[in-house]
Amino acid sequence: MTGTPDTPWNIHGDQQDLPGMLDFAVNVCQPSPPPVVLNVLEAALPQLAHYPRHADYARVQEALAVFHGVSPSWVLPLAGETEAFDLLSRLPWRHIAILHPPYTEAEAPFHNAGYGDAIHHYLAEDQLPVLPNYCDLVIVGNPVNPTSYLRSRAELAQLRASGRIVVVDEAFMDVVVPDYAAAATFLPTVPTYGRGATSAASAAATSIQKLLGGDLIVLRSCTKTWGISGLRAGYAIAHPTLVERLTTCRSPWTVSTLSLAVLRALPQPTLQEELATIRTRIAVEREAMIRSLTMAGWQVRLPASGPFLLAQPPRYPGTVDTLRLGLQEKGIAVRRTDTFPLLDAGWWRLAVKDVSSVQRLIDTVRVLTKEEETLA
Repeated sequence: MTGTPDTPWNIHGDQQDLPGMLDFAVNVCQPSPPPVVLNVLEAALPQLAHYPRHADYARVQEALAVFHGVSPSWVLPLAGETEAFDLLSRLPWRHIAILHPPYTEAEAPFHNAGYGDAIHHYLAEDQLPVLPNYCDLVIVGNPVNPTSYLRSRAELAQLRASGRIVVVDEAFMDVVVPDYAAAATFLPTVPTYGRGATSAASAAATSIQKLLGGDLIVLRSCTKTWGISGLRAGYAIAHPTLVERLTTCRSPWTVSTLSLAVLRALPQPTLQEELATIRTRIAVEREAMIRSLTMAGWQVRLPASGPFLLAQPPRYPGTVDTLRLGLQEKGIAVRRTDTFPLLDAGWWRLAVKDVSSVQRLIDTVRVLTKEEETLA
């Protein structure tokens, strides 16, 4: 069963964003790829006449392995994070625990694979839930989408248990402030260029692989950070046994030549320098956005570490969903949250934006509120 178009796990932010709209609904960090990424894509274009080569795939594994301090056999390039969930849904599971609020696309493949009765939602806000011993698959986001809440690595380690696989979705970890990310991520990075890079990677491999063990799958995405959501590119880091299990049930050539090119380039200094700039901009804009919304009477779920916020507009005479539709008519898209299990329509997920865009949102909500009060 795949569900209907309005089934919660089939509703995404991009469906609320129409061309020309001010887009708070999709949490892509920039409107287009930066020049450093466009250069990588342009250089790979002549290779499109060929199927993605195994040698290119292997080079991606090698580059990301050094970057994260693991062996290449621990790296699984993906056609976006969603491919990982699709592959996981093809394996046998008894009890699937999805910690909520969640990234809804993680749940969809399991419903499509007929796992409906095996899927269980657990609220995980202030503290993690106690899961039954027979739970053999756990899916958790960090930072959490849509709340932007960041958990520590030590806290997430409490989910581990014998006979259980824990999938940690770190899609937005690369834009988390480094001091916070260091205590949260299961995938620290090591120097990949310059003096001492090789020895540093070699020394890190043993400790990081020991940390991951044989029961953790950590997912990373580069599509939203780099403004290439239309390309689909990501990767998983996990024990070779888990990588092999996922690889055996995938279709050939799922990761495109262009996606492989971007993934291979991620550790390069030019992209890492650009990433630092993106990360700083998001942190500055997020704090300014929190201040502006709060001063305007909005509620914002805090603390927040990702490139999006969970926010509730000021009191509105009608329903919040009516207000959302009113914004849409005025060219502003926000992400509804009633499609996230255990949340309701009273909140919106808002992509972090610049000051002028945030002010336009605030002003438009005020105008719509006054119009509704006049009619009431």
